[in-house]
Amino acid sequence: WYIAAKADTKNNGAIWTPPYAWGTSRTGITAAQALYSSSGSFLGAVGILIKLSGLTSILGGDSSTTDDGESVFTVFIVNTGGYLIATNPSGFEFRNGSRVPAVNCSYTTIADAARVFDSSVGGSYTNENVQTYFDRKGRLHWVRSDAYEDDHGLEWYIVVDQLVNCPSNYAVDNRTGSCIECERPYTAEGGHTSTSCLSLCVEGYYMDADGKCQECKEKGMLCDKAVSYTHLTLPTNREL
Repeated sequence: WYIAAKADTKNNGAIWTPPYAWGTSRTGITAAQALYSSSGSFLGAVGILIKLSGLTSILGGDSSTTDDGESVFTVFIVNTGGYLIATNPSGFEFRNGSRVPAVNCSYTTIADAARVFDSSVGGSYTNENVQTYFDRKGRLHWVRSDAYEDDHGLEWYIVVDQLVNCPSNYAVDNRTGSCIECERPYTAEGGHTSTSCLSLCVEGYYMDADGKCQECKEKGMLCDKAVSYTHLTLPTNREL
């Protein structure tokens, strides 16, 4: 931090260091400021070492859990290198005294969310980046990253992950992660896999070969309730 503050030419010697391991299970960061005489001569630098463990309580989170014991709502912070700065739930920033990349986190939701950004366009976190993905159990998640940075070298991303569970006739909006109501005659099953209002039709309609819901004009095989919700495959002459 002393060398970095002395070498800084952008902010008059005011810098943040990259986060580092402080002890065996804590993350620290240093804020430093170069000191100059009235004539502009370098005199030295002062630094303040800050523990980042308090970030966990600031991140919030959700006490609701899934059947595998992980939170419905998860929040974590990473730096530009993809290493964890803070997590909620807490205690996943270190393993065996070493800092942990988010993609290798033992907390499944954090690792899955990090891999979404790692494989997205650009291969990194970006500001206001919203994604949806299916986890290892086939459940739908909404995840978003937001940049938190300043002019002194601080470059972090705050990542929010939420398990999506839309009610019946609602589907997740990929842009906002919220549940939106389907417009008739389209519908959705709801639940963790409710990704589109364009995959099912309400009763009394059937989906044609172009993926459009058409109203049933007559009762019978094509408008049977059992098939009116899904894409139809017309029978062959032999089957008829």
